[in-house]
Amino acid sequence: RAYSGASGGYSIGFSQSYLRTLGNHFLQDRPGRFYSDSNALIRCRYFDDAEAKCLDNDLEGLVTSYINEANRVKQSQSIGDKQGFNTPGAIALKHFLQLGIRSAITKDYAFHEESEFRLVFVLNRDNSQTDLEFRPGRSSLTPYFRIPLVWDGSQLRSRKSS
Repeated sequence: RAYSGASGGYSIGFSQSYLRTLGNHFLQDRPGRFYSDSNALIRCRYFDDAEAKCLDNDLEGLVTSYINEANRVKQSQSIGDKQGFNTPGAIALKHFLQLGIRSAITKDYAFHEESEFRLVFVLNRDNSQTDLEFRPGRSSLTPYFRIPLVWDGSQLRSRKSS
């Protein structure tokens, strides 16, 4: 409804299981390039007052847990413990990666009737090769991946709706 402009357009829907399968095939060809929590087929969240309160609570919890862990690591390093992900950047990544995922699935409430799901792939930060592409958005560039809709000779099957 909002993506096709004034000339009209079409809406194409896919089953959740099909989208999960697409995501699995996409990742199989790219081992080690994405974090392990990639390929999460996630229902979009639509920003309203309830979502704003939820986000405030989640942010408070993330910041608190980050500070607590950073303080624990700082104390353990002072007694010689050098195990695990103990740099401030690694601790921040662990705690705040979910905010990046959330930003990929949060939409304006005006689109809530879409009940959209998205495949979310989180690039491994050590990855220098990627097929990440960009398209112009309203206020910035929008990153995306081209994901083939068929693989290994598979075919799309249509299901007509009434």
